[in-house]
Amino acid sequence: MIAAYFAASPKVAGYEHREAAHCKQRWHKINYLVNKFCGAYEAASREKSSGQNENDGSGKRRKLDDGAHSSTSAPSENNTAETDQATTRPPGVKASKRHGKQKTKAEGKSISEYQTMLSIRKEDLTMKERLSKIKLLDSLIAKPEPLAEYEEALKQKLITELLS
Repeated sequence: MIAAYFAASPKVAGYEHREAAHCKQRWHKINYLVNKFCGAYEAASREKSSGQNENDGSGKRRKLDDGAHSSTSAPSENNTAETDQATTRPPGVKASKRHGKQKTKAEGKSISEYQTMLSIRKEDLTMKERLSKIKLLDSLIAKPEPLAEYEEALKQKLITELLS
């Protein structure tokens, strides 16, 4: 079946005809190499120690050993910001809680800022609504006189709303 499918392919036209046994032998060679690769990949994946992921490929200990300074040695002047970030420890539980409490105080300020922005936005919307009513009234006044009943009623309603 596979030999017939292969023989029907236009890419192999003009080549020597392959029997089913030929295709089977080729498949076994390919399958052997693919399985060998999968095994090597799986073994390499298992060798990653904690602190490593597929993107970086290096662990925390390796970064500390590869040129970062310890607390007893003096830091070199050629350290970059990247190595400083790699060697700094994350904040502890208490520091995180303290930071969270400070954040809520800052959020209180931001809430008041949002409230002032909301009030400004409401004023802006009311002004825009008023302007659109004025434009509508202006278009109704500019229309030639035989207005329909609904247009006349709208005109009167807009006049009373805008003048009050």
